[in-house]
Amino acid sequence: FSSAGEVEKSIRDGLRREKEEKERERLRMAMAEAIAAETRGEIPEILIGSELEKMLAELRSGVERMGLAFADYLLNIKKTEADLKREWQRDAEQRVKIALSLREIARRETIEPTEEETQEAVNRTIAHQGLTADDVKRLDRQAVFDYHRGIARNEKVLQFLETRV
Repeated sequence: FSSAGEVEKSIRDGLRREKEEKERERLRMAMAEAIAAETRGEIPEILIGSELEKMLAELRSGVERMGLAFADYLLNIKKTEADLKREWQRDAEQRVKIALSLREIARRETIEPTEEETQEAVNRTIAHQGLTADDVKRLDRQAVFDYHRGIARNEKVLQFLETRV
């Protein structure tokens, strides 16, 4: 930066963008929750169990990225994996309802991401996770691509819904 004013402007712009992004995410979550609240039907227990495992894996990954052993983390918070799963039961059900709702909207509206949009989602995750070329080589490419196709599809569905609100 060539001046203190430019630094200040850059910081202000960054804070504004961050605030706008947080608000956009808050509105998207409220919209998804409202749709899920209207979802009727029985959620298969296997889906809830799978979501609980995913939530546990996400927590484990986050704890380990901070350099902590997951077992030590559990000891520190005085909980077991089973305790966490019981506490997260409603959240897991909500996440499954949202996922199913977004998938159904995508099906009805024929919303699918392009291969490029899916690859962009993969690349963002690789960059965000700080994965090395060796890490990427060890991944199941098809599973990663399929997972990120879902992420890209959800993004398109949310964009679609934003135009309808």
